[in-house]
Amino acid sequence: MPVYAITTKGEDKPRLVKASSASAAIRHCAQGMFEARTVSGAEDAFEVMAKGVVLETAGQAPAEPEAEAEAESEGEVEELSPPDDDPPEQARKAKAARGE
Repeated sequence: MPVYAITTKGEDKPRLVKASSASAAIRHCAQGMFEARTVSGAEDAFEVMAKGVVLETAGQAPAEPEAEAEAESEGEVEELSPPDDDPPEQARKAKAARGE
């Protein structure tokens, strides 16, 4: 099994980790540093984004804040729509279908 030197950016001292892959070694080092939860609908996403958080896509570099603001002013930012299983969105669609 290979040994990986895992370094936190900005720090000089690496950690030596025996792991089956680089991603497994990084996951080992990151354990306990992060918490993940599923965003449970449009309201939850709005609350997080209202704090200035930008939606990122895994595997792509995060957008620079200046580039994000520039793209937004030019109308290039992808608009988010609530998932179809979002209860408030389902209620809105039902009312619209009834003509309310």
